[in-house]
Amino acid sequence: MKKCIKITLFALCISSQTFSQDWVLQFKSRIEKDDKGLAGATITVLKGGSQISQVVTSADGNFKIDIPPNDDFIVVISKEGHRTKKIQISTKGVPPEKNKDNFKNEFKIEAISLFEPYVGVDYSPLDQPLVKVNYNGAKNVFDYDAAYSDQMLNTLGRLRATEKSLDLKYTASNAAGDAAIRKRDWVNAKSSYNAALEVKPTATYPKEQLAKIEQFIKDEEAAKAKAEADKAAAAKAAADKAAADKLAADKAAADKATADKAAADKAAADKLAADKAAADKAAADKAAGEKAAADKAAADKAAADKLAAENAAKEKAAADKAAADKAAGEKAAADKASADKAAADKLAAENAAKEKAAADKLAADKAAADKLAAENAAKEKAAADKAAADKAAGEKAAADKLAADK
Repeated sequence: MKKCIKITLFALCISSQTFSQDWVLQFKSRIEKDDKGLAGATITVLKGGSQISQVVTSADGNFKIDIPPNDDFIVVISKEGHRTKKIQISTKGVPPEKNKDNFKNEFKIEAISLFEPYVGVDYSPLDQPLVKVNYNGAKNVFDYDAAYSDQMLNTLGRLRATEKSLDLKYTASNAAGDAAIRKRDWVNAKSSYNAALEVKPTATYPKEQLAKIEQFIKDEEAAKAKAEADKAAAAKAAADKAAADKLAADKAAADKATADKAAADKAAADKLAADKAAADKAAADKAAGEKAAADKAAADKAAADKLAAENAAKEKAAADKAAADKAAGEKAAADKASADKAAADKLAAENAAKEKAAADKLAADKAAADKLAAENAAKEKAAADKAAADKAAGEKAAADKLAADK
């Protein structure tokens, strides 16, 4: 599968292929400047700000670098005097069943351009990644984020519009400088090239032209000095000749021999001194350059080591805190579960006591009711027996009285 993005400030064409978990993603591209391969550009892979790997582009601008699997990375493309660009690559999300024997793990961007920045242009949008690359599970490929790329295209379009007016000024200044050089108008030529450098301070062409102008001026001064020297020499020669004509031929020959030797000795001494001065300066410049490079390498390594140590300390502190938080959470959950069980047991015991008290009260109430009913029945029976006895006694007394009366 192949997708292409065309951008004024950078043009790239992306080829995507499937990957596996046991792979190392090989990222390839070509760094260009003005549609030509740019040698010596640095490609750095960063993970969380720490350098993972780094390569330098070849003479034709090509490079390839390995991206580890299952993590997020920033690829930084840079070269001194040029605007740095970034690409975000996430190698997460590849299904675990993928394996390196079934897939060729390669991701390619056809071309990425670097350019010399203009003065007065806000390039801060380029601090963000130009492209975001992720694994697309639906397509089973690594692909770029189309919405994000469209957003960056709009941003880069606005940057290019700003650059266009400055580019016209830069081009016009160089053209004016070239025209002034053709007229040997060094003052206006230098002014024009310096105006071009105000737009693009890192541009090489105006610097080269300014160097040529200095050489032209030196050549003119040298020619003027030579003409004056030749004129003086001619005057002296004429005087010497007039004097020589008045002197004997042998004295004229001796004077000429002495003058020739003095001139040769002076020329040899001047050349020796000039050669020595040039050699001393070259040696000093080389030593200074080597020392500066060594100092920078040492400083870069110290900074990288410090950043790595700080990142390791931060990761350990985060891991320790996470472990402590987890242990505290588990203890709190256990304590709550124990408290909940104790509360449940207490409530069950209280409910059982209440139910027993209610049952005991019901039994007591029934016994009291049964006793009252028995007492009432006994009283009713006693009253009934007494009423029956009284009736029988009354009836017997009446009968006895009737019999007696009779």
